[in-house]
Amino acid sequence: MLRKEVFDAEEFNVSLRAYISFVRRKIKKNPNYNIHPIVRALSYAMENLQNSGEKGTYYGLSGDAKDNPEGVYTQLFFCVLAAYEEKMISIVEFYDLIEDRPVPIKVLSYILVLAMKFDKFEGNQINIDHAIKAINSVIPILNCIKFNNNEWKEARDHFESVVKEYKVNASVEHDEFKLTASEFLKIPSNTPIEEYPLAISSTIEHNWLYYEYRELFKDNCINIVFSSRTNEYSKVDCLNHVLSVLYGAPSLYFISQHEWKYFSDLRLNEVSSKRPSIKRNDPCPCNSSKKYKKCCGK
Repeated sequence: MLRKEVFDAEEFNVSLRAYISFVRRKIKKNPNYNIHPIVRALSYAMENLQNSGEKGTYYGLSGDAKDNPEGVYTQLFFCVLAAYEEKMISIVEFYDLIEDRPVPIKVLSYILVLAMKFDKFEGNQINIDHAIKAINSVIPILNCIKFNNNEWKEARDHFESVVKEYKVNASVEHDEFKLTASEFLKIPSNTPIEEYPLAISSTIEHNWLYYEYRELFKDNCINIVFSSRTNEYSKVDCLNHVLSVLYGAPSLYFISQHEWKYFSDLRLNEVSSKRPSIKRNDPCPCNSSKKYKKCCGK
């Protein structure tokens, strides 16, 4: 059974089409509209499919060579769609070209649903409380907890006492804590939170919440401490934060410990380990109207 918070197959299919149409209109209307590269790749593939209207295979690439002539990307995704009769669509392949590995369809589904929920709010930013509520409702295995910036001084002082006494929480690797502690001690105590390295401030915040609000942490969940220097958070950065948990090293725990029960009836195939390819003379999937060899294929 699918949870009520998660779309069933038919609803997801309809909602995804509507959302991609919305994204395409936003891109044309506002060149500065910032969407996640995963959504952009899918939108290009869907646009190619809709322009054709025929059964077959369609491609989408999140990068655009004409917008980024130097080809310097931190994220670049390649999407392959298959169109069948009765307007059925299957995501055949989704590939991370920077990491050089396929994106699990399970993770992809969650990112797409979150992107839909985030874009119910105008602009490229989202209130951190709204983001946390959406993430916790869509992905029950994640338990996002907000750090209160007003408690920074208390959190910092507590962490200093932990460092001095070397009492390490069991969830923190000793070597990693030792390195963080040594870097922390070099920072003057009156340094504002904004000037702390993110890795150190995140450790301080997590340590404080676990100490002061331990009841907020849930067993059998991946507990994430969300912090923001302001009340607003970039939608793309927020999605990347979730993506790094589901798709990075913690995803090994995520996949092995919990049976997947969501999106099980969608016509979405598990990705293979084979890297997708596109022929040199094919139209470039970034929708530049050029051949692949003269555009992103360079």
